Amino acid sequence: MQNVSCSRQALHLALLGVAVGACAGAISIAFRRTIELCHTLTLPSAGFAAADSTLRFALPVLGTAVAVCVLKFVADGPVPTGVPHVLERLRAAGGRLPFRNAMLQFVAGSLLLGFGMSMGREGPAIHLGAASGSIVGSRLALSPSSLRILVGCGVSAAIGAAFNTPLAGVILAIEVILIEYTVGGFAPILLAALTGAVLGRLVYGDAPAFHVPALVPGSLLELAWLALMGLAAGAYSAGFMKLTSALLRRTRSMPWYGVMMAASVGVGLLGMIVPEILGVGYDVIQRVLDDEYGVIAVALIAAVKLVATAACVGARVPAGLIGPTLVMGAALGGVFGTLGTTLVSGGTSTSAFYAMMGMAAVMGATLRAPMSALVAVLELTGNPHVILPGILAIVTASLTARHVFGCDSVFAIQLRDLEAACREPLRRAM
Repeated sequence: MQNVSCSRQALHLALLGVAVGACAGAISIAFRRTIELCHTLTLPSAGFAAADSTLRFALPVLGTAVAVCVLKFVADGPVPTGVPHVLERLRAAGGRLPFRNAMLQFVAGSLLLGFGMSMGREGPAIHLGAASGSIVGSRLALSPSSLRILVGCGVSAAIGAAFNTPLAGVILAIEVILIEYTVGGFAPILLAALTGAVLGRLVYGDAPAFHVPALVPGSLLELAWLALMGLAAGAYSAGFMKLTSALLRRTRSMPWYGVMMAASVGVGLLGMIVPEILGVGYDVIQRVLDDEYGVIAVALIAAVKLVATAACVGARVPAGLIGPTLVMGAALGGVFGTLGTTLVSGGTSTSAFYAMMGMAAVMGATLRAPMSALVAVLELTGNPHVILPGILAIVTASLTARHVFGCDSVFAIQLRDLEAACREPLRRAM
């Protein structure tokens, strides 16, 4: 009888995984569509690079101002959002996520990303997907363990739907969000990712996000140059996290709306000089992969994108940062690929190959999610040849950031800041 009961529970969770996958996938696609609508209404067809410099400055400021008004008059201030909020709710509330926070994440995130703030849509997608699973599980009064599984289902489905990366969605849900693996929870999360990915492909097609040829390293001797790039990616990621942590500490006691507006002004000014740092940046990654920039331009993108994204995260802008790590990594890898063709004896592979390796290395080191980074780049590019060199780049970068510079993941930094903010009212009341 116990075996029958367990089988029924497993089947029940699997069916719920499909249902949550459909819900989370649809919401994730709607979020992406809303951002695209903002771009259509405000930008030339060629994007931020083709926009007038005055417009590149004005759009992030305007989008942030409207988002601040929404947060102020709907919620009377900022509310926790994104991956740190999901992690905190899993730790403190068993995975119960408030509907209001998810609603504000959708609205504010759409405005900020649609108007060019230097952030990504992955964090909001994770929040919206997790909230979908949480709401379904709470309505059905499921046990805490089952509720956690449905939160993971929502995350995997949202990532699978928005980016056509179902396997990366599964691994990210397990490696970053749930931070655990259970046999019983794996099937529902897989089914949810499959459901979300099918919805995404119905809307966007089944092609990978980036179009690259089947690139491979030129020779095994090139692995030394790749390891050096991994060291640089680890140091670069550590610099990003240390700057982000410093800004979070510095701005904690400042008025939240002033900090967000100051970040938008900074992003706007930087965007006037380097328009490639504005917005989600997937078009910039494709141009780096196509080798459309010179080495100086790519190095400038890597440097300015780091500063702009750190300013946004330090200002607690309610959007994501996985996408920016991919942009930063592609730019850094592109620099190494271009330099390698002249500095390394016998030359190296193309800059596009190193851009892919840089994406994996910076994402893996910044998030402390090596498997998620490797599989994400594999699915985003559709290139199976990234696996062996990608492992070397990711491990080297992660060890450098963690053990040489003593950096935790950027999500852990944000989570500590969120917990400190939650304790602050208690200290003032004592």
